[in-house]
Amino acid sequence: MKFFILLFFAVFAFGKSGIDFYTNVAILEKSVVTKDAKAVFSVPFDIKEQDILVDSNCSITSTGFDNYKQIQSPLEAQKESLNNRLLALQDSYNIIKNSKLNQNQPREFDKISGILDKNLNEQNQISKELGTLNFVTTSPAYKKDFVVKTACKKATVGIRYSLSTTIKPLLKNTIRANLEKNSVEILQEVILSNLDEDLKNATVRFFPYATNQNQKPGNFSPIYLHKEEPKKVLDAPSTMVQTPAVVENIQPKQTPVPATNNNDQPLHNFKFWQIDRLDLKAKNDNKITINKQILDANFSSYIDGYGTSKAYIMARVLPKFDIQAANTNYYLNSRFVLNAYAAKGVKNTAVDIFFGADNLIEVRKNISDIVINDTPAIGSETAKNIWEYGVKNGSNKTENIIFVERIPISNSDEIVVKKLGDIEQNADSQGKVEYKFALEPKQEKVFKFGYTVSKPIK
Repeated sequence: MKFFILLFFAVFAFGKSGIDFYTNVAILEKSVVTKDAKAVFSVPFDIKEQDILVDSNCSITSTGFDNYKQIQSPLEAQKESLNNRLLALQDSYNIIKNSKLNQNQPREFDKISGILDKNLNEQNQISKELGTLNFVTTSPAYKKDFVVKTACKKATVGIRYSLSTTIKPLLKNTIRANLEKNSVEILQEVILSNLDEDLKNATVRFFPYATNQNQKPGNFSPIYLHKEEPKKVLDAPSTMVQTPAVVENIQPKQTPVPATNNNDQPLHNFKFWQIDRLDLKAKNDNKITINKQILDANFSSYIDGYGTSKAYIMARVLPKFDIQAANTNYYLNSRFVLNAYAAKGVKNTAVDIFFGADNLIEVRKNISDIVINDTPAIGSETAKNIWEYGVKNGSNKTENIIFVERIPISNSDEIVVKKLGDIEQNADSQGKVEYKFALEPKQEKVFKFGYTVSKPIK
């Protein structure tokens, strides 16, 4: 399998098969060399000729459908194979059982008995498999041939058409943290399912935008304004108003084509992914590796004082490629941590990845001072909130700690917020206060954090 990152738009390639995945549709591409000036493609039964884009390096003389047929599903083929094997085993068993055995040769008798036991065990196993498969219902699949005739005896013909909406790529990521090597491995995969046919030596491309075949904007139609003459009304009551000017949309005779909504949201900084030489199986889950990157990581314990007040194992990495938002499995030193949906990470931008609670870091949070002082004489109120934190390293190695708290943000000159406590770092524009320090084994650090809010009394 060969992997590329391409920075140009996909070009229709002859002599190949493949799938282009856009955000709104999947398009299948096939191409063959004609035999006796004719190319034959197997296509879905319900597809129409106007839905197929045809191209060739020779003039096309005609196109049409032929050879309507029912395709046996892989499940039905598996059932048929198991039934045939079961019948063969039953016949073999009866032949051996009914044969004349020489009772005076124990070795031969024991050998035949062992063969019969093995035969019966295999029959029992196949019967169980058939019983399971019979619970699975499958709908018959129908196909037809799309025939393209050319003016050349030997030419290359390619077709493209949209696939069923059930054929969608499923993104799946796996992130593995290695604390000993200070590294994180990020594996991005795509699972393709529900294909109607096998595709050999296929090319698969993933585009980060929507596409519409034969897309064009709606017809332009001008808007004309004219004033309608007021109607003459005799003895009109004083409450009657004059008819206002009206706005009419004068439409041309041609029926306008409505514009198509095209949501072009870029998903990453490059144009698209392309993977070549893939063998894709029909009705199977085809797992495709999109990208694998092993990154240097800075590990630390992240404490959310503003939330759960617990420590979490965090790795900060700088991705070489975008990390697509996807359902993700997380591992820490080969141990499964959890499965969760992860947000998108942008290449060359720091990304924080969490691997669950750090049980070796103990965090205590106690109320130190919470007071509300009213001063009606000057018409103001001051609220003070201070907490005492204790962070203890229970591991046998030095741990880097990132402690995060917050203070309220004032959007009024009349409301004043002041940070209190032992943390010198200032809050950012969102009120976030980040305090970094290191703890030696069994060391504990105690500090206070808080703030005051002064506001006028209404």
